[in-house]
Amino acid sequence: MFNIFISCFYFQSNSNTVKTDNIKVVDSIEKDKYLDIITSDNIKERIIIDNKGLKEEDKSIKKKKEKNVENILLVGIDARADNFKYARADTIIVASINKSKKQIGLTSLMRDTYVKIPGHRNNRINASYAFGGIELLKKTINKNFNLNIDKHIIINFKGFEKVINILDGVYVDIKKYEIKELNRCLIGLRRSTRNFISQSGLNHLNGQQALAYCRIRRVGNGDYERTERQRGVLKSIIEKVKELKFSQYPKIIASIYPYVKTNLSSIEWLKLIYNYYGIKNWNVESMQIPTDKSGRPRKINSMWVIDPDIEECIKYIQEFIYSDCN
Repeated sequence: MFNIFISCFYFQSNSNTVKTDNIKVVDSIEKDKYLDIITSDNIKERIIIDNKGLKEEDKSIKKKKEKNVENILLVGIDARADNFKYARADTIIVASINKSKKQIGLTSLMRDTYVKIPGHRNNRINASYAFGGIELLKKTINKNFNLNIDKHIIINFKGFEKVINILDGVYVDIKKYEIKELNRCLIGLRRSTRNFISQSGLNHLNGQQALAYCRIRRVGNGDYERTERQRGVLKSIIEKVKELKFSQYPKIIASIYPYVKTNLSSIEWLKLIYNYYGIKNWNVESMQIPTDKSGRPRKINSMWVIDPDIEECIKYIQEFIYSDCN
């Protein structure tokens, strides 16, 4: 059960809402349901565990914001074969297209983030894909971070390499300390040593090299910098795709489509591009969740994880994705 400090509260048996002047959720064990909380002194700052505690006007505002932002879950899975099952989600990024801000936001969800996984014990967020595939991963993200993501695109190692090559590679600024580790990752992936990188600075990477670059984690700031590299490659892809003529998109989509798993049809991809194609000067911004201020490394159940402050994470995500959303 939840361990809760409460003062001055009342509970109605026919309601799931707890109203209180002061309530603090300290901890919980697996499989507990989320608690709907509405503070009596400051409604806007109340703790929201899910949407059940929202008033109708708050729901209306939330729906309006969601309507003006397209969220697509991008998942890279740690699978070297041609299958998409029984793998952990190696890369989890929420791509948010905010038309009002002319911004494409890339939010990395750190794979070691310790969260509630519906129907399972608390675990790292990337385990949810191994437990129940993309639907459980989406449910886990939506429940923990107060989102409503439905659209998804999944890619494995082979698919990532193919997509990069279809786009004729990407440009990446490689740091000197990353060279040795990138080449080590190429060997670990059993890729050709002919693809070894020899110099730092701006490099044009093919699919194998880009995959190895995204796998680097033993140098720099560990997994934090790793997600930064992944977002950097994705930003390079977006910048490249933005330069295409609209007439080129059908062929590109047809080439890429066999190498991904998605609930978007090729026609829906085209419609999505058409809706935003005419807007100039898009900005691509990125962040990670938990931020440095909203999560801390610790050991739980013999696992090294990132223990998030969920309230703070929700605040950062909502502000990043939906700010200035009309």
